[in-house]
Amino acid sequence: MVCMVILELQEKPGGRGEVMELIADFLPDTRQRDGYIEILTLANTEADGVVLVEKWESRAHYDAYLGWRVERGDIDRIMSLCAAPPSIRYFDLVDV
Repeated sequence: MVCMVILELQEKPGGRGEVMELIADFLPDTRQRDGYIEILTLANTEADGVVLVEKWESRAHYDAYLGWRVERGDIDRIMSLCAAPPSIRYFDLVDV
């Protein structure tokens, strides 16, 4: 079942540029990962914050991807630019 992931990041004040640069650096490799379908990147226009809406073939695919990012130290890199821990929520894509 398709898994939708909502990842919310709150960058440190004035840090949007650095966060967006790091995301841009990450995306080419992300798009090559097994199970990747799509990612939309949204920047809050009224406050600090970036939301990634991710679409993966399954939760297992996303979990494998996230584990790979943790192993590489990429999660620590993005966390160093954030004012708070990220919020990650998972949803099944349903056809109604």
